Amino acid sequence: MIAVRSAVPLRNQLQLWIGERIRRTVPQLERDGRIELFERIQTNSIWNFDFILLIALSTIIAALGLLDNSAAVIIGAMLVAPLMTPLLGLGLAIAQGNAYLARMTLKTSALGFLTAFALAYAVGLVSQDFYEPTGEMIARDWPQLLDLVIAFVSGLAAAYASGRPGLLAALPGVAIAAALLPPIATSGLSLSIGNYDLALNALLLFAVNMVAIVIAAAVALQAVGIRDLGKTNVTTRWLGNALIVLTVVLALSLTFLPPRVAPARSLVTAVEGVLAEEYRLRRIRLNRQVGRADLQVDVGGSELPHAKLQRRLRDVARQHLGADTAVHLTFRYEAVVR
Repeated sequence: MIAVRSAVPLRNQLQLWIGERIRRTVPQLERDGRIELFERIQTNSIWNFDFILLIALSTIIAALGLLDNSAAVIIGAMLVAPLMTPLLGLGLAIAQGNAYLARMTLKTSALGFLTAFALAYAVGLVSQDFYEPTGEMIARDWPQLLDLVIAFVSGLAAAYASGRPGLLAALPGVAIAAALLPPIATSGLSLSIGNYDLALNALLLFAVNMVAIVIAAAVALQAVGIRDLGKTNVTTRWLGNALIVLTVVLALSLTFLPPRVAPARSLVTAVEGVLAEEYRLRRIRLNRQVGRADLQVDVGGSELPHAKLQRRLRDVARQHLGADTAVHLTFRYEAVVR
């Protein structure tokens, strides 16, 4: 009697071959190591007093560092912030098909985000002489494709190091590379002064970092030997697929949508020369379009910009950026008290 077995689909054969190559190349975690990794991540991902205290303190440090325009203080806040662990936990939940861990880490991540955002907003409200975003805040204005790549690589490093007790010392460095808290603090501070554009863009940067870290963590943990628990779980499978699709969408968007970049100093100086003493340059940004550039100029003053000023700004922009450059001028009333 001859038994006939259906041929294994080519896709499954490819997956098996890739999985076998990875297992032979990447050192696999033993059973005790997998248990220790799970317990460590689960314990540090619980929404409890310790997590709340760390997220509150790190947010205050980050907000003050952003207001003071101090990169050193912001780096210190990254080291204190506990947000990386629940994101690694979410990646672990996807790799395992663990619905309970997925719900717990999603709850902790969401509450941590809301707490940090609210605290940063409160710090902005009570801060005196805070009317304009600082340089460190503007630096977190618009994500680039490079930010997505950095976050993904950081997630790979964090997940791999988490499974190796001898590499845990590398986690602080990964936390600095994968900036999670500063964009949240930037968004809350920006909202407190009514800068909705910067607030939304900083949130987009946080979303890019978060999604990339979770997907990278799931990939890295599967590579070191974390396997599905053996129970088909629709929730974690749906979550993993949704994050993969979102990562692809973000990558394509950051590649093809016009990025916002800082204009050259010579252009800024020329614009300030046009404004002279009548108006104050509040903000200037450059949007790169296909074949042309759009310049956004935000000014403050006691009178609406006249047509002559608008024409001079257009001429200066086209002189520096090309004949097809469009200028978008916005105005904010500012009273001068002498």
